[in-house]
Amino acid sequence: MRHRYLLLNLAAAAAVLIGASPSAAAPSNTKPQPDLTVDGPWLTQSNGSPHVTSVALGQPFTACFLVHNIGAAASGNFRAAADAPGISPSPYRDMSNLAAGASGQTCVAFPTTPGTGAGTYTVTARADALSAVAESNETNNTTTFPVLVAAPAAPDLTIQSVWLSPTSSPSTHLPSLSSGQAFSLCFIVANTGNASAGAFMAMASGTGWATLTTPSQAALAQGTTRQLCLAFTTTPAAGTRALTVTVDAGQQVAESHETNNDSMMFVSIH
Repeated sequence: MRHRYLLLNLAAAAAVLIGASPSAAAPSNTKPQPDLTVDGPWLTQSNGSPHVTSVALGQPFTACFLVHNIGAAASGNFRAAADAPGISPSPYRDMSNLAAGASGQTCVAFPTTPGTGAGTYTVTARADALSAVAESNETNNTTTFPVLVAAPAAPDLTIQSVWLSPTSSPSTHLPSLSSGQAFSLCFIVANTGNASAGAFMAMASGTGWATLTTPSQAALAQGTTRQLCLAFTTTPAAGTRALTVTVDAGQQVAESHETNNDSMMFVSIH
């Protein structure tokens, strides 16, 4: 009798369980959050426009970028910044609240170019630079972009050709000289840089030779040449003698290359 009673109770309990509906899921307490991302960096020499592809070495520039709130809630106020090698502190701009789905543009001004010389450097743009906004994703606040730092425009003076000529006929080329002979040393100065060269002088010198300099020369535009001649009244003793021509002998011109101002020739004296 006792066993029958237990079986009846178990059957009743099973019937209740089978007919019961599942418990409702517990309500979620997760609040919607913002999510700030950055894209579209560009460079400008003046805030906002026009876009530039490079920045001259040592010059100030501005980096602009877009901040998007791709989250489900407004962001509140936050700080956007950009980091570059050698620039401290990082320039920044405080931004106002961005609603969910909204975007905003900001620009930060760098006082000079990054790094220590011409080249390509990486700049990092950051949203929520102070980590003040609680976001659904805290790992997508930055983007990087390259900044090409270009050497400033400068002239580059070189000697293109050198020859000996009779003093009275600078276009005639002499293969050699007689001992004690008067002659002219003629040469072509070229500006192969990308800016005009200001006033400069040229000089010829060598062991046993008199040192001669030209009068101060007027500016030489980029991509142009000029023929100059220096008149020697005599030569050293017979033999093969080195004679060097130097342009910008007074180092008056700041050039893109300062190591290519000389040209040496060997003069046969008989």
